[in-house]
Amino acid sequence: IQVSGVFSDHMVLQRERWVPIWGWAPPGERVWAEGSWGSSAETKADKSGKWSLTLRTRAAGGPFRVSVGGMGTTKTFEDVLVGEVWLCGGQSNMEWPVGNIGYQPPIEGADYEVAAANYPKIRLLQVPRAGSDVPLSNLNLAWQTCTPDTVKTFSATGFLFGKNLFQELNIPIGLI
Repeated sequence: IQVSGVFSDHMVLQRERWVPIWGWAPPGERVWAEGSWGSSAETKADKSGKWSLTLRTRAAGGPFRVSVGGMGTTKTFEDVLVGEVWLCGGQSNMEWPVGNIGYQPPIEGADYEVAAANYPKIRLLQVPRAGSDVPLSNLNLAWQTCTPDTVKTFSATGFLFGKNLFQELNIPIGLI
């Protein structure tokens, strides 16, 4: 069984919603998913091997585990949080990084922000530019816990917004 690359350890799932999980398996194979907070679902892979299902999340919290399995194979994702997930998008200034990465000057106060960026309940998912003439079905990405090392190359606007949300709400925050 294969699960979409958007799913990884350390991810944040949107609270109190039906969240999709999808992937590939042999055609007709029964596929199941279970969140350690008590939600489960199952489906079958279609003729081309694609499958999808949804799990209902709960109120903000964690860490949890999400397990996805099929015939004799189980993939378990660890340290999964449930909270607020935000897509950081916009003009090119959204790509301006928190730290000094060589080709762009850092934000004002970057040394302080980078050194203080020890937020285990803020998770970052950085999506690289990937041009394609056809829709991509899998990107093989990995969520990262917000640390001084991971925040340097992340969107300054996205991070500062997420940090403010975390300080205001005191729940896990996922930034994409």
